[in-house]
Amino acid sequence: MAQKKGVKRAERTTRKPVTPKIIALVNMKGGTGKTVTAVNLSAGLTLLKKRVCLIDIDAQCNATYHVGIKAHELEVSVYDSLVDPTVKPPIINCNGLYVIPASLRLAGIEQKLPAHIEGFFTLKKNVVNKLESVFDFIIIDCPPSLGIMTLNAITTATDIFIPVQTEAFAERGMYQLARAIKSYKDSNPDVVAKISGILFTRFDKRKILNRQTVLRISEKFPDIVFRTKIRDNVSLGEAPGFRKDIFSYKPDCYGATDYFELAKEVLER
Repeated sequence: MAQKKGVKRAERTTRKPVTPKIIALVNMKGGTGKTVTAVNLSAGLTLLKKRVCLIDIDAQCNATYHVGIKAHELEVSVYDSLVDPTVKPPIINCNGLYVIPASLRLAGIEQKLPAHIEGFFTLKKNVVNKLESVFDFIIIDCPPSLGIMTLNAITTATDIFIPVQTEAFAERGMYQLARAIKSYKDSNPDVVAKISGILFTRFDKRKILNRQTVLRISEKFPDIVFRTKIRDNVSLGEAPGFRKDIFSYKPDCYGATDYFELAKEVLER
């Protein structure tokens, strides 16, 4: 993972036992920058000398491929640990970023896990509880739905970040998702995760619609909107094709600048 130019790496210090912040990237809509954010926020935090584990629980395996892991060639993935608690979660070191990869077999996970609250704790019990003493951050890339795997992530997480593309219907989708998460938490008091971050993606300040979307959502959720906005940047779309995070692919682009600023803002919270 290349260091972002012009950014001084944080000095290493003696590590003390930590309780990790577990962040689930959630949105019911595809194309919001959820996976791009999961990968590049993880990479940015790694550049800031934090130990980060990225967990891909999406059957599309986009985060897995994005970091250069060929999901279709894996013998063991997160799927195996989910369906069999005796299988140790497979952790792959990708240039300092630790990754638990997804599998295409996750497409059939709903037939393997109980579709009630016991099944919603599977990710926590079988995977994350075995990692908590090791990492500063655990970041979970979820499918674009509120299915069983996303509910597992919400049940596991301490924090929920919602990437929002600044376009038509984004505001409506944001409110629907917030209500759905509140309803799930109200029904399951053991779930402690809170929506603590709303991230605007593909932002173009020249567009009136983008500015209006940011303004309305910021007025509704003033305490959890990130200051950092991810600007529309072609390099962010290109990097996955080269199996690289944005810092390794093009460290001087807007995308790298924005995700590094986001990582620093996450550390401030």
